[in-house]
Amino acid sequence: MASTSTVTVRIKNVDDAAVSNFELKYSVNGGAFITENVGATIAGGATYTHSFTTTADLSAPGSYNVVVVVKNSTNDPVSSNDTTFSLVRHADNQPLNLTTYFVDDIETAVPATYEKDTITLNGLDRYDFSRNTIYG
Repeated sequence: MASTSTVTVRIKNVDDAAVSNFELKYSVNGGAFITENVGATIAGGATYTHSFTTTADLSAPGSYNVVVVVKNSTNDPVSSNDTTFSLVRHADNQPLNLTTYFVDDIETAVPATYEKDTITLNGLDRYDFSRNTIYG
């Protein structure tokens, strides 16, 4: 990830009527919201993908809590579905020199259960979990 990472969101209009002229905003780790006005029209049941012009700095390894909010310009009778949260992890996976002795200390990991695909395991940022079947 970079210091100028583009934040892209896909939203769905779950109403049966078209919507246009709404506000989209995002925040990273509780910082100030970045707000953009969107003039696009989204038909009922359709989706819209938006890339914010203001980028996010995700260059430092770590976890980033991203909040995205849609604010309609008209009265929204169901505002409980206007906000979403996402955890973005930037793993510090430096290249390994495999021509020398390498110790990973995987046994020092915190015991955990993973039931869905996960990037950077807790305490083992170098590792991901990916299922090959529905059973693991």
